Amino acid sequence: MARIILKEANTSIFSKLIGKSVTNISTINTGVMNYVYRARAKDGSIYYLKQALEEAKKKNILSKDLTLIKRNRIESEYRSITALKDCFHKRNLHILPEILSFDKSNSILITRDLGASGFLQKDLEGGIFNKGIAGNIGDYIAYQHSTTFNKNIIIRKTLAEEIEHWNFFLSLRTKDLLKNMALSDLKKEIVNIYEDGIAHSHKLLVHMDFCPKNILYFPEKNIAVVDFEFTSGMGDPAYDLGFMIGHYVLFAMISTQKDLAVDSILKIYNRYLENVRGLTFSANIGERAWKYAGCTLLYRIVGASPAPYIKRRYSNIIIKAGKQLLKQDLINEKSIREIIKSRS
Repeated sequence: MARIILKEANTSIFSKLIGKSVTNISTINTGVMNYVYRARAKDGSIYYLKQALEEAKKKNILSKDLTLIKRNRIESEYRSITALKDCFHKRNLHILPEILSFDKSNSILITRDLGASGFLQKDLEGGIFNKGIAGNIGDYIAYQHSTTFNKNIIIRKTLAEEIEHWNFFLSLRTKDLLKNMALSDLKKEIVNIYEDGIAHSHKLLVHMDFCPKNILYFPEKNIAVVDFEFTSGMGDPAYDLGFMIGHYVLFAMISTQKDLAVDSILKIYNRYLENVRGLTFSANIGERAWKYAGCTLLYRIVGASPAPYIKRRYSNIIIKAGKQLLKQDLINEKSIREIIKSRS
């Protein structure tokens, strides 16, 4: 059978893949790593089709100094979702993508539309910070970590590959920042959080891209999490918490609703800590999360993956906030409000 290339496919090919007559196809992404399409069937049902490119299977191209060999993102996503569905029980509260099919030979994953009512990224860009959604985010992250802890879930072929995957992304979003000379004063702090990340690695599923663009929500404020391509079977659980908090801080810095933003940040943070209290991996997890949040701010401004939605005029205050989060030993409600409201 000839290889299927979604970018070159027509409605007939999409119909065969889904098993229904497709009447409309819209492009979501045709980047260097994968293709993503939204297909509407004749009966009104909606599906998402993702295909990993050959380039994504061979190496990572985000940073010329860091290489990750033989990584099939779409297969990793399929294996991650499947593993989580086996672990999760509160399916009404923690909704995962519903897989229709996975074609390994063509690296195509098809999922059904979840029927969500909102998209967190869009809300935060508009200055909307809902504490109910924030609380559910904290609950979800804790639930994913606690239910997969010590289950020995291997997303890639071996534990060694999981460790390599975790080390790669940890390096990319921490030590790799030091290539920017403007951050040279943070060498000690950045190296420390990298080493802490290695030292506090555990066998559990870390999403690795837990940010607003991958969160959908429903009228009752329950959430759905998508895009598990980077998920690792090994890592520091504080990373997911810090990555999400960092993005909330990012949006707070450019919003006029700063107090509401801080309330949501603290809701995520506190709900997570409440849910993991007493678990083996919870030691000093909050302190590391703030450090990762600081690195996230820097990563989205001067790192390998800058945020296109942040206007240049905000860069200096966001970099300053990232530095403060990395340098301060104790972050509390007062200090986070001061950091977010700082304008110089």
